Order: sequence, then C-alpha cells, then structure tokens
Amino acid sequence: EGYEVMEQYDEIIELIALKEAKFGSKGVLLKRAHIYLTQDKYEEAQEVFGKIPDDERSSLEYYILEGELAIYNEDFATAEMAYMLAMIESPDDEMIVDKLVNISMDQDKYEKAAEYLEQLMLLNPDFPTAKARLAFLRFEIGTKEPFDEIMSQFSDNELRALLTLLSSQDIDYSGYDRDKMLIRLNEARENRVLFKNIKY
Repeated sequence: EGYEVMEQYDEIIELIALKEAKFGSKGVLLKRAHIYLTQDKYEEAQEVFGKIPDDERSSLEYYILEGELAIYNEDFATAEMAYMLAMIESPDDEMIVDKLVNISMDQDKYEKAAEYLEQLMLLNPDFPTAKARLAFLRFEIGTKEPFDEIMSQFSDNELRALLTLLSSQDIDYSGYDRDKMLIRLNEARENRVLFKNIKY
C-alpha cells in the first residue's frame, strides 16, 4: 500500500510477479488488474480481469474492480450489480454506497440514488456533499414530504445558499428568515414539477 501511495506502480508489478513465481498465481491477477486500474490503464486491467479464475470472483476486491471497469465501459447495469455485491460484503463502506449513488444517477434512477444518499447520511452525517446532493435530488424528484424532510436538516445559511443556487433571479436572500426561505424553496420545487409536467 505504501508503494501505491507513492505511485511506484512498476515496483508493485515486479513484486507481484515475484510473489507469483514464488507462491503461485492465486490472487495475483486480481492485484495486477487493480494496479492497472489505479494507473488508468483500462485496457490492460480489462484483459487481466478477464483471466481471473472463477474461484477468485467472489471477493470485495473483485466486485469493486468489476464495478470500476463497468463504469469505464458505461455499462451501468453491470456496475450497479457489482457494487451491490460489494455492499453485501462491506455494508458500512461509505465509498461503496457513494458509488451506488453515482451509478444510480447515471441511469436516471433518482429515487434509488436518494435512498443510497439517505443510507450514506446514516453511515456518516457529515459525508461531503451528501446532504446537498440529496436536497437537489429531492428537488428534482419533486415530492413535497421528502423534500421538506431534508430541508429541515439544513441550517439557515445552508438554506440561503441552496435558494441562491436554485433561483434563476439575482435576489438577495440575506433578509429572509427560515420560514420565508422554506416557502420560496417549496415554490421553486412546485414550479419545477409543473415545468417537467408541461415539458413531458
């Protein structure tokens, strides 16, 4: 791991080859594919990944590798399945849940993405951007109660920032109290729902 941090990938590949020569190939292909992936050498990673024996295809590391390669290939259904299997292996891993949020978004599965964000916030209420992303999703989905629920978790300053982001007009919200900001945010949400209904 220290080598990986220092990005000395060639040395890692050599060490993996030495390990393979001395102890056999069990687990070696998975490690080699992971190193290639870390180097953004997707074709090499894909080639090695395809050679991983069947009896080594049910580990957390394998599922993550499969998911990352599927994301690279824009095969989001496979990526979703791989990361769901990874989550079964490691249910409290925030990065896995966050990947499932992004994969769901890539497939326009906004309600599923919102569920994963809620799960992420249970694991870590301070996970970077989770609350804001959930607010935007709830705004986009348009259902009042879940939107109000996430809004109740925002501080006044966070509400003000969100209102400024969602507003198409150049309005100074510094004088707005919490109730007035919530009214404006719900009006914006209702207008978004109306716009989507007219558009589609």
